[in-house]
Amino acid sequence: MGENQPCTLPGDEIQKHYVEHETLSTRFVRAGYKRRGIVCAVERPGEIHENDEVQILINDFAHPMQ
Repeated sequence: MGENQPCTLPGDEIQKHYVEHETLSTRFVRAGYKRRGIVCAVERPGEIHENDEVQILINDFAHPMQ
């Protein structure tokens, strides 16, 4: 849905939840090198469990945000 932010931003967010792991934010950047993910929107918050049905919609650049 948009341009990915630098990996330090999600790394910082992860670090907030695992404060006992020092430098996790910067380690996240190194671990994600050349493994760029996708940008997406979550329709409903919640947990996804094994065998749950999920739907992934691929954006049509000719008709963005369908």
